[in-house]
Amino acid sequence: MTFTIMVFLLVAMSTVPGGEAYLTIGIPVVSRPSVGINYFKYSISTVLRGLRASDTRIVIFVSETNHTIQREIGRHLHRFHQHFLDRNIINICTVNPDVYPEPRTVEKFTNEGFQRQKWRIRQSLDYATLFHIVRDDSEYYLHLEDDVICEKDYLLDIRKFIVEQGGSWTLLEFSEQGFIGKLLHGSSLDHLARYIWMFRKEAPVDWLLMRFRGIQKDRRIYRGRILFHHIGLYSSLVGQIRKDAYRISRNTAGKNSTSWVG
Repeated sequence: MTFTIMVFLLVAMSTVPGGEAYLTIGIPVVSRPSVGINYFKYSISTVLRGLRASDTRIVIFVSETNHTIQREIGRHLHRFHQHFLDRNIINICTVNPDVYPEPRTVEKFTNEGFQRQKWRIRQSLDYATLFHIVRDDSEYYLHLEDDVICEKDYLLDIRKFIVEQGGSWTLLEFSEQGFIGKLLHGSSLDHLARYIWMFRKEAPVDWLLMRFRGIQKDRRIYRGRILFHHIGLYSSLVGQIRKDAYRISRNTAGKNSTSWVG
């Protein structure tokens, strides 16, 4: 199958009014056993909390074929974040699942079983599709996930770090975990999407990102301060629990407590 993406939109997508955006934030969303989309509801609120400039857009990629879940995501955004939808800052898209090739065999890039590798391949296809959709829409692209919380001043910190680095880099990292908090030039997304699509059976998507940087012969550039934290205790892979999920400190009845969202 050629790398041709067929998308249909839940909310009409277009460029940010006034021309190309400075930054696009991409967030793939998927329902999880036991918690549904609860992580996303909490996560999107922390993403928007740090939004100050109008030159940033958020593209939510709904990696769900279940129409009930799609509608739940849409209703939540319309109820709590209508202002950002009206300003075309939040855009929602999904993909026709018939576009994705069904993996019957996979490469043994790890000792994982077939179902887990199939899940990883689907994640790679989702990311490649998202990158293709938002290619060239903005100067920079920041990749998050739907079970991440952001530091309050994350966007200001990112802008400062970009200025400090100049323009000669492939990837800036604002989290050590997987694909979270990875910043790329918007102009490189189409190449990355094609690379991931081509090698999706050979390695997990975060490994492919590191290989892509290696092809560019670039060094690792990691911002020492972590701006994004993974809160998802339950993975979208059935039966998997993340023991390294970041716990959220709360103040309950005057007492500090720590818990997971969900």
